[in-house]
Amino acid sequence: MAWDDFETDDGQGWTGDKPIDEFSSCLSRIAQAYQDRFGRKPRLIEMLHALGQVIDADPSRYLCDVDEGEAVRLRTDRSL
Repeated sequence: MAWDDFETDDGQGWTGDKPIDEFSSCLSRIAQAYQDRFGRKPRLIEMLHALGQVIDADPSRYLCDVDEGEAVRLRTDRSL
């Protein structure tokens, strides 16, 4: 499994095959749930809202750079 460093305007970090594969599997299941319920895939804002809800519930469980009680704000940038 490969791990690679990356850098964006927002910062730097590490990513690799494992987290990408895990996200892909999770997003596929969520997309299917939306398809079953609404007859469509989710909108980007719906995915980000759900992810934000999970992280905001217990940020330190998932992230090393967010303090407990600190709000996490996710945003869309279609220019990526």
